[in-house]
Amino acid sequence: MTRFWIAFIILLSCAGSVRAAFTSLTNLRYQTGTEARQVLDIHRPSPLPATPMPVILWIHGGGWLTGAKDPVPQVTEITNAGYVLAAMNYRYSSTAPFPAQIQDVKAAIRFLRANAAAYNLDPSRIAVWGQSAGAQLAALAAVTSGVSQTTLGQPFDIGANLSFSSAVQACVAFATPSYLGDAAVNDTTVSTYLGGLLPGALPTAQAANCYNPAYLGNDPPFLVVHGLTDTLVPPIYGSNLHNALVAAGGSSTYVPLPGVGHTPWATSEYPRALAFFQSVLPTLPLASWRELHGLPRDGSQDAGIAGADGIANVLKFAFNLAPNAGSLTIPNAGTLAAPTGTTLSGLSGLPHFGSTGSGNQLALTFLRRKASTGPGIGYEVQRSDDFTTWTPQTLDGTNSETLSIDSSWERVRFLHTPGTGAARRFFRVVVRRF
Repeated sequence: MTRFWIAFIILLSCAGSVRAAFTSLTNLRYQTGTEARQVLDIHRPSPLPATPMPVILWIHGGGWLTGAKDPVPQVTEITNAGYVLAAMNYRYSSTAPFPAQIQDVKAAIRFLRANAAAYNLDPSRIAVWGQSAGAQLAALAAVTSGVSQTTLGQPFDIGANLSFSSAVQACVAFATPSYLGDAAVNDTTVSTYLGGLLPGALPTAQAANCYNPAYLGNDPPFLVVHGLTDTLVPPIYGSNLHNALVAAGGSSTYVPLPGVGHTPWATSEYPRALAFFQSVLPTLPLASWRELHGLPRDGSQDAGIAGADGIANVLKFAFNLAPNAGSLTIPNAGTLAAPTGTTLSGLSGLPHFGSTGSGNQLALTFLRRKASTGPGIGYEVQRSDDFTTWTPQTLDGTNSETLSIDSSWERVRFLHTPGTGAARRFFRVVVRRF
């Protein structure tokens, strides 16, 4: 455990970002047997962080009978942000109709969870992302998380690693054919996937329905994106999926895209997925922050002072600052808006110490990353009368206030009233890196 401390005020401006490389493990078999398409690739940040990383599983489109795991979109941006990006192939419907494809997706998820330790993955944070047919599979995998096979009426979980869950924690679905039961009776793509013509294949279409009422109710967060000029998969299927998720009490964001068809998608639309994953499935922020600012992911420069201002890099991470910027002069001035209903002045800056304006009461105010989004670091307030001996202060709620800023940050205000005879008093915030 390493400790860093700060007892004075310096602010920093933002710095540019630096992209890092990634490494790939290819054609890993996720299911038992010799089926050539039951393989996936794992793309990981390089160098690897010491802590496990959340995983995004990309599922390609192609009408369930064409397409491949390569190329995978946003691989540099996603790995640069501290995620592992896996990309899978699945059996084509021309040789194995439904439910073969969802069985493969769930097998791939179980494989990632079963081999999390070997590949430095976080098994509690696995997301799926797909486009077109891949979006249908991603959404179906997400809504059937935790749904029993008896309820499903289809054996979606079969094969290897059955002791591991195929549940996912987030889903992004682009141009999703969320329901197939109203397709044209002569739609060969749909009939090949369902293994029969409509309307005879309606029971199978209902089993493949991404908003089948039997599936909904325990769904992870969704981002549903659909082009409004999509003629292959009309946008009603995106809005229907979104509306059903919300009606079932789920969390879903729907983004209709004017002037966008089914394919090709503009490159500018893909960053929506990364932004969503960062909001609902944040990476371990310290490693990602290092990489964002061109520092080694392994923490070897946490004690460095890139800005030549006396403030260690890890302290700048702890207080939402950039490492190599010049000094500022306004305490706690930030780039994000103050929380609604408060007079706080922002969301970045080193601790601020001063009078509360109530008698001789003093207040030490500082930003703190929430434990859920800042694992690996800790904060402690310490007091001294001689700048030599420091005593930890317990923040018990009677002498402190904590205000939630957003999903990542909170603001702590430690209150202190000096006793009589105290000639001087110093406070500092110690940041521990575990």
